[in-house]
Amino acid sequence: MSRRLLVSVRFLDGRYHGQGAWPPDPARLFQALIAGAALGASLPQRVREGLMWLEQLAPPVIAAPPARQAGVTRLYVPNNDADAKLGTAKGGYAEAVAAVRSAKEERPWLFDAQIPLIYVWHMPQQAELPEGLIDAVHALYRLGRGTDPAFADIEILEESAAQSLLETYPGAVHQPGAGQSHAIPCKGTLVSLEQRHAAFTGRFARVGRQLAFRQPPKARTRLVGYDAAPRTLLYHLRDTGTGAFHPVPLTQAFPLAEQILTQAAARLSDAQPAKAQLIARYMLGKDAGEAEKAERIRLIPLPSAGHDQVDPSIRRALVEMPANCPLPLRDLDWAFCTLAPHDPETSEVAPWRLERADGKDPVLAQYLRPARRWRSLTPVILPRTGARRHGAERRSMQEAMAGAVRQALRHAGVRTPVQEVRVQPEPLRRRGDRADSFALPQRLRHQKSTHVEIIFAEPVVGPLLIGNGRYRGLGLCEPVREAETRLLFDLGGNDPLEAEAVCAAARRAIMARVRDHLRSRDLP
Repeated sequence: MSRRLLVSVRFLDGRYHGQGAWPPDPARLFQALIAGAALGASLPQRVREGLMWLEQLAPPVIAAPPARQAGVTRLYVPNNDADAKLGTAKGGYAEAVAAVRSAKEERPWLFDAQIPLIYVWHMPQQAELPEGLIDAVHALYRLGRGTDPAFADIEILEESAAQSLLETYPGAVHQPGAGQSHAIPCKGTLVSLEQRHAAFTGRFARVGRQLAFRQPPKARTRLVGYDAAPRTLLYHLRDTGTGAFHPVPLTQAFPLAEQILTQAAARLSDAQPAKAQLIARYMLGKDAGEAEKAERIRLIPLPSAGHDQVDPSIRRALVEMPANCPLPLRDLDWAFCTLAPHDPETSEVAPWRLERADGKDPVLAQYLRPARRWRSLTPVILPRTGARRHGAERRSMQEAMAGAVRQALRHAGVRTPVQEVRVQPEPLRRRGDRADSFALPQRLRHQKSTHVEIIFAEPVVGPLLIGNGRYRGLGLCEPVREAETRLLFDLGGNDPLEAEAVCAAARRAIMARVRDHLRSRDLP
């Protein structure tokens, strides 16, 4: 059975002053292990062997607590030029130091120190954990700068136990792949760091009567992209009497999402009054700043999907929690699970409740699959581009709305190039609803409500929601399977060798036609 190697780092204070983005690179952890285990300028031999074993493992998974950057703090500290001022300073060393103070800006990352930072490596089959690596991990005393004291522990878990730990981790789980680049140790990193340390101690050398400076060589590392996918909770809308699915009309997507989110936030705030403002900010968007939009929770009512004849009523609700959201996942699950909303005016309880479902739901899988062509089920809310017009002015308005759709994609964090955009008020699927028939709040009624179809240059992974109202299920798009064009010819005869020769000749002829059409030898 496969195993995982876990290194857990706990900070004494919930601050990290190291350079670069959060979380700290695996290469920075590797340097901290060296600094903690080093005896002067040298490493114990068994520690060297343990670190050289670690640097050859595949990139680790990084589980990090949610963090945000604090405001800039400017400190004025003396630099290393005080000696140059001693000759002219009448007040001695104190005046010389005051004359060379320079500004130093700090902007640490803030997080919950109770949540450990975890690095998870895949252990090779039949491999034993080196004793020297255990020594290095237990010798770690800081991660980042000198103001970031920390300690670490190391353990080996079975694959299932490690996976369960990551699934219930109260923070972001960063998987190696595409995304933000992080430096990781690779074969030769330890030797390059030892060479860099030796060169740094001798970076100044006297050449004749002059003092020369030599730049120490860079450490050898490898850049790997990491991506932290949002965590999700799926719920079924179940009838309180029969337990069957309780369908809600598609046009009620926004009121449904607003009702569920508002009452789940109230339920959680009543249980945790000290976090009421935090809950309101990240669940309801109250007093949320521009930088906090990407960390807000969104509730997505999921219409039934599939072929065009499927009734698109809402029978499921997906809670999507960004990786860096500070609210614990288990608290959110408690707030939504078994929730039976009530009418705020009549206090009448709804005839259905939310029931927790697993992530293997077939309808959810429909919205998560990658596709190039996407079409909206609930309307996309865009800024108005002017009054309804005809002819050339109408085409100009259509182009403006297509530009607004592209802008909405950028706001939603979709960076994939767009090839084509189609905008219309009528539904894009047979059993859909017009964009102007959906129930909208007063704040969105002055904006343009429309359906869109988008064709991307490359497949995009869902769920895809764009436009204003995307935190409440508006602008939800479904992937469309693109039909393949096939031509069937009757070759006649029964000789398979003859058929193979005809196919080969047809292929060459088609490639020649494409080459002549493109005027290039580079064929797709």
